[in-house]
Amino acid sequence: VNTTLGLIEEYSQDKSKPFYLFLSFTTPHAGGVGTNGESGVPAPDVGNYTNSSWPDVERHFASVITKQDAHVGIVLEKLEDMGLSENTVVFYASDNGAHNEGGHNYMFFDSSGPLRGFKINVGVQ
Repeated sequence: VNTTLGLIEEYSQDKSKPFYLFLSFTTPHAGGVGTNGESGVPAPDVGNYTNSSWPDVERHFASVITKQDAHVGIVLEKLEDMGLSENTVVFYASDNGAHNEGGHNYMFFDSSGPLRGFKINVGVQ
C-alpha cells in the first residue's frame, strides 16, 4: 500500500495527465503465508478478534478482511487528499469469490452473500 500511496502522490503533481493504477491484494487466501499450504488462513495477528469465540481460522480471516478494508480506506483517503477523488473511478473486486479451503467455512460470515457457491466449485451443487 505504501508504494501505491507514493505513486498517487507522484501522479497527482500533474492532474491534467490521466493515469491507471492497479492494486492487487493477496489476502484473504488459504495458506497464503509461509509454508502452511492450505492449512488455515494465516495472519500476523488477529487484531480486534483476539477474544472472539470464533474458530481460529475465522478470527484470522476476519483480521485480514479488516486489514484489507483499512488499506483500501487509506488509498481512497489519499486520492481525496491529493484532489483526485472527483475525477477517479475505483473498482473493487474479488478474484473469484469466497474460498472454502484451509478450514475456512465460506458460510461462517456469509461470504458469498446472495450468490451461490464458492471458489473452485463451478457446477457443484
